[in-house]
Amino acid sequence: MVTPDAVAEPSNEELKEFDRYVGNYAVAVARHALADGLPVVDLILGPPEDIGDGREDGEAWMFFPNDFNSGLGARECTLGWNEASGWYFQRESHKKPMERRWLGHGLVPDPDRVAIFATTLQVNPDSAGSLERPFYRSPGCLEPELLDRLKPYTRTSDSYRESFTRERNRHFDRRLATTIAADPPGAPIHLSLLPGEYAALELALEWLDGLINAGYDQRGPLTAFARDIHKRRDADAAKINASRTSLAAARARLEELRQQEAEKHGDDTDR
Repeated sequence: MVTPDAVAEPSNEELKEFDRYVGNYAVAVARHALADGLPVVDLILGPPEDIGDGREDGEAWMFFPNDFNSGLGARECTLGWNEASGWYFQRESHKKPMERRWLGHGLVPDPDRVAIFATTLQVNPDSAGSLERPFYRSPGCLEPELLDRLKPYTRTSDSYRESFTRERNRHFDRRLATTIAADPPGAPIHLSLLPGEYAALELALEWLDGLINAGYDQRGPLTAFARDIHKRRDADAAKINASRTSLAAARARLEELRQQEAEKHGDDTDR
């Protein structure tokens, strides 16, 4: 734990630098959380605000889809970071007061440690962490040691929003491609949809296609999958298996991702 020291208020430039470092550290945690199966759909940084007598603690928040939240008996779940107390997992429900369980382990634990904390909470939300909030630093100051620990997670000039969006889209793109590529030809399942529901499915796929493929020069398996679905109306099993353009697209995307990871590993080795 730290003891308060008389430290000068940080300048606006120092706060901007701090926000950038925190954002990219949170992106690193989100990357590990996604790899461990946590469906992180958004990351937002809460910039410290001037409230007259000082500034509020800065925070970062990761959000999850509704199905994940309801599975934990909550209206909303958040994996968050607080600049004075570190990581916590928050559950909000209609019937119970908001609950935060704190990881501990300091302000900048390894991203994989944070991901393990969150996945443990997913299995048993009352077991991991502690309800007692820790305090590791004085509010309203930015120690050089903290900045030094956060800085290594900032490797590009991209904003944390750009980096997170790229990581999230790449993760779900990989999951989609892997699922399609692992599905052998066979008898189709029968899913009863009303005409309007079928049209809504096509619109949803079109919308997701724009989100997921925003970072690619060429469309990938989601685009091909949407086209396959469009051709499925009244198609028999033979036509379905013969027209699976998404299968080839999924295999091509997986190979592309493998090459990118090999190149990134080579770049990291050269550092």
